[in-house]
This record gives sequence, C-alpha cells and structure tokens, in this order.
Amino acid sequence: MLELQRQAQARWLAKEQELARQADETNKKLRELEQQKDPSQKVLLSPQQEKEIAKFREKRRRINKELRQVRKNLRADIEALGFRLKVINIFAMPLCVSIAGLIFAFYRKRRMRRK
Repeated sequence: MLELQRQAQARWLAKEQELARQADETNKKLRELEQQKDPSQKVLLSPQQEKEIAKFREKRRRINKELRQVRKNLRADIEALGFRLKVINIFAMPLCVSIAGLIFAFYRKRRMRRK
C-alpha cells in the first residue's frame, strides 16, 4: 500500500512543488510591492501599485486553486490504488485457494486411478 501511495505521490509531486514555488514567489512579490509604499501613504497606493497587487493576488488565487486540484488528484489516485489493492486482496486469495484445491483434487484423482 505504501509503495502504491509513493507512486501516486511521485506523479503529482513535481507539479505540487512547482505550484508551491510559484505561490511563494508571488507572495514575496506582493509583500515587496506593499512595502514600496511611501511612509506618508499608510493606506493609499498608486494606481500602478494597486494594479500590480491585484494582479499578484489573482495569480496567487489561481495558483492556490491549482494546488488544491493537484492535491485532490493525488488523494484520488491514492484512493483508487487502495481500492484496486483491496479488490486484488479480496479476489486473489479465494482464487489461489481455488487453484490449490483444483490441483490437489487433480492429484488425488490421478493417485486413486493408479491404485
């Protein structure tokens, strides 16, 4: 089960790391823009600063949305792999027992014929 989970994580890890890096970068730029205000401008921002801040907030929102989707896909992959593993476990054991029973029955029947 852990191996299946690692495989699913490997598929989505690169995308998640890239999105997390972009989110950090966007947050850093946003903080820099907010710190560029003049000390006299406690609340007011220039139109260009407002536009840039709005752009970075939208980018951060989009990145966070993509990151949630990637994590959702990862969970879905892990659940699907877990389901497959359960199905295999549920049907594989009875199948193995049945095959072993058939082999044993064939062996006994053959042995009985020889006597």
